[in-house]
Amino acid sequence: MTDFPSILFPGDLPLLEEDFEFFRDRLLERAGIDLKDGKKSLVQARLGAHLRSIGLKGFAEYRRRLEGLAPDDGEWQIFVNLLTTNKTDFFREPAHFKFLLETFLPKWRKAGGKHLKVWSAACSTGQEPYTLAMCLKAALPPECDFSILATDIDTAVLKEARNAVYPRHLLSQIPVEHRNALSFGSGEIEGWMRIRPDWRKHVSFRTHNLIEGEPPPEGPFDVIFCRNVLIYFSRETIVQVVGNLARSIGPDGVFMISHSESLHGLPTPWQNIRPSVLVKKKRA
Repeated sequence: MTDFPSILFPGDLPLLEEDFEFFRDRLLERAGIDLKDGKKSLVQARLGAHLRSIGLKGFAEYRRRLEGLAPDDGEWQIFVNLLTTNKTDFFREPAHFKFLLETFLPKWRKAGGKHLKVWSAACSTGQEPYTLAMCLKAALPPECDFSILATDIDTAVLKEARNAVYPRHLLSQIPVEHRNALSFGSGEIEGWMRIRPDWRKHVSFRTHNLIEGEPPPEGPFDVIFCRNVLIYFSRETIVQVVGNLARSIGPDGVFMISHSESLHGLPTPWQNIRPSVLVKKKRA
């Protein structure tokens, strides 16, 4: 029997502590994401597959490549994309959409609102902004309009979001009354569904880094969603990010974070009006 040499893929290579610290520091510096010690295996797996695809032999070699790159080199975006976690669903944390429709919108309309501006500030593959489009299109009268800015630091997930195509098994996440927003594939693509143009037209996608201070020019916004992203930041970065977001909210706007997140005890310009729903503090 012939003995063949074993093949060791980069994902199986040892990730030395000094290389892990370098990758962790660069991710914190560029994206504000604070990787914990327990995430070493995640870094090893995600970067390892990339090393194989570009023909590198180990993590130290990749580190040296990154160290020699210009700050705006495209490989840095690939690096961030690989280490960004993007878990999302349609109608995730439905209490927020209930509050938006039943509490916020009536007040906004009573105050004379005509065009609602919403920012989905960590939109991932698009389920959140498209959920918002479904809710608002169904709730607003013809004389009112809305626009949704959807941003993320990960260019790969933004490409998926713009395409607006999702596996059909996700249909169970979408209430029956909103399924008119979908078209369904047939034949070879019967396992897929897509958001229809009348809903997609309300959503624009763009790359945005939340730790950068420059607010989007589309603001100020009436509503900002920034959910399930603060959990990846350090306390200092959270303060920086929510301070940046405060510069983009309108005077009567609301800010929604995940129910698993809290700004309690942090020096921020926000105050809770109910769990995970905040407004900007009024100046004395």
